[in-house]
This record gives sequence, C-alpha cells and structure tokens, in this order.
Amino acid sequence: MPAVVLDNLHSLKEFAGREVGVTAWFSITQERIERFAESTEDRQWIHTDGERASKESPYGTTIAHGFLTLSLASHFMKEVIQIRSLRIESCALPFSSSRRLQNSGPRRTSQHKRII
Repeated sequence: MPAVVLDNLHSLKEFAGREVGVTAWFSITQERIERFAESTEDRQWIHTDGERASKESPYGTTIAHGFLTLSLASHFMKEVIQIRSLRIESCALPFSSSRRLQNSGPRRTSQHKRII
C-alpha cells in the first residue's frame, strides 16, 4: 500500500479513528531486545533470560519491552505517512515535565519532576 501524503501534521486529524495503512512485517530479534535492555537499564528476566522465560513466562519465551515496541512507531509511520511540511515544536511526551531537548555529552543527566 503506498504511503498517504499529507501537506502538514494537522492534516492527520482527518484520519482519526481510521486505518491509515499497513506496514511490512518487522522482526524483533532477541539481540535487539538485549540492546534495548542495555540502553534503558531495563534488564528484567522476562526480556533477557530465555531459559527462565521458557519455564516461568506465560508466553514460553522472552518478550519485547513495551517501550521498544512503542519506539518503533516512527519507523512504521514512515512507511504509511509522508508529511510535506513538518516543524518540530516539542519533543516531550504528554506526561513529561521537561520540554527541553536533551543534548548528549559526557556529563549530561536528565532531571525529572515527580508527577504522581
């Protein structure tokens, strides 16, 4: 299915509640799960310990992190939507207390406020 071409981000509103497109299959390998676990410091056994997961998990194997799956949304979006004019106004999630971009650097840390 060819990508839907939109003039701007606001044009997406007309697709609310409708299927925009279908992406190609995408394999999430254990190696990718391991790399994600390392980068997020989330090394729970359900994601990283195949032997334990085969015995104790209701799925019988390891599973991908929910945030790993969510992080692939931008990859899948490129397959189904093209936006001609796109301006980034904010990179914050709706529940984030920071609207600043986080630059990389040797002594960079993120500071977060408790929301709950």
